[in-house]
This record gives sequence, structure tokens and C-alpha cells, in this order.
Amino acid sequence: MDFVVIMLLAIIAVVVAIMLPLVLRATRRQSDSGHTFDPLYVTGDYLVANTLAGGPRYYIDEIYHVQFGIGCNRGNWYGTFRVHKKGGLRGRKFMFDGSAFTRKRQLRSTCEDIEQAIAILQAQLKTHGIPSVKKL
Repeated sequence: MDFVVIMLLAIIAVVVAIMLPLVLRATRRQSDSGHTFDPLYVTGDYLVANTLAGGPRYYIDEIYHVQFGIGCNRGNWYGTFRVHKKGGLRGRKFMFDGSAFTRKRQLRSTCEDIEQAIAILQAQLKTHGIPSVKKL
């Protein structure tokens, strides 16, 4: 019994030792880039989905369109986006809150915040020639 407990603690210690530097580096990279509140942004020839771990990068020429949506869970509104690539492939669905619009951390978002955030993101994508649609 003692051996099992010691082994479990050793495994937990190894996992924490591996993950902690990765999370800290990703957080530092995200805050240094100036895109802390942006759910997605364009850098060079790539569209980057902004997540804690850095997020996937999509080559702009391969993007068919970006699809946005709005959802509500227990009175808290959230936005979603999914990148559709040429050839029928699509990326996973990402969620974001009203922080993209207000530029500060929010615990609860309103529908208006999400709609404004989507409008801002669609305008940013349009300047880079990336089509986007809003799913109703």
C-alpha cells in the first residue's frame, strides 16, 4: 500500500514539474505579444487561435472562412469561432467571452458584448482578406 502511494506522488510530482514551466512560458508569451484579450489574431501569413498553450496556426491562403456563433449557458453569454479550410477541413470550435470587446477580464458577459466582439473580429479579418460568417 505504501509503495502505491509513493509511486502516485512521484507521478504527480513529475507531471507538475513538466507542465508548470510550459504553462508559465505560454502565459508569458501571451502577455508579451499584446494579444491577451484577442481570441484570434493575424501574424505574418498566419491566423492564430489564442489559447493558453499558444493555439493552432492556420495559413491564411488555406482558409475558406471563419464561422462565428453566440451561445448562452446559465445566463452567461459566450462567443465561438471555427476556422473552415479549403478542401472541406475545419478546425475545432473555440470559445471566448466579452473580454475581447471590453479589453478587461470579465466574469459574466452579455449578448451585446459578444456581438460587439464578433463585429470587431470580423472587421480585423476583413482587413486581412479573410472571409467570415456569423451563424445565427
